[in-house]
Amino acid sequence: MQLTFARMAAGAVVLALILRTRTEHVPRDWPFVGHITVAAVAGNVIPYLLFAVGEQTVDSSLAGVINATTPLWTVLVALAAGQSAA
Repeated sequence: MQLTFARMAAGAVVLALILRTRTEHVPRDWPFVGHITVAAVAGNVIPYLLFAVGEQTVDSSLAGVINATTPLWTVLVALAAGQSAA
């Protein structure tokens, strides 16, 4: 969990620095913050956390193979959800 937190915090710092150098601001209205939070948790925090937990019980070679199939699973989930894969 600490590694996942450190990766997310490092990414947030880099993005904050980029925004500061470009003199741009992040919108602070609650609907935007809520949508970004849900997207960040679903797209970043949960996968990284589950991958770290899974690495404790699975060999690294198997974990690498499973991780390499991520694009295939994305296509299957998109097709199951009725979205275009392209």
